[in-house]
Amino acid sequence: MNNGKLYEKNVKAMLVDELLKGNSPFEVITRVTGWTTEEIWIYIDMVYRKKHPETFQDENNKSYFCWGETDDLSKNDKIY
Repeated sequence: MNNGKLYEKNVKAMLVDELLKGNSPFEVITRVTGWTTEEIWIYIDMVYRKKHPETFQDENNKSYFCWGETDDLSKNDKIY
């Protein structure tokens, strides 16, 4: 087993956790980790929601965790 890759994955996951807690823009998370936006969404759905359920009870976070932005944009605004 390649422990270096596993360690790198865990470090990136911890970094993503901290960035998500701080409502960092997805562009920043992508730049820092090399993850794609799709990988970030998968991580949020599969791991982050289970590790940090309290995050999703806060009304102020709903927009961020729906769109990956801190601004309240409608779905149509996000397309452009």
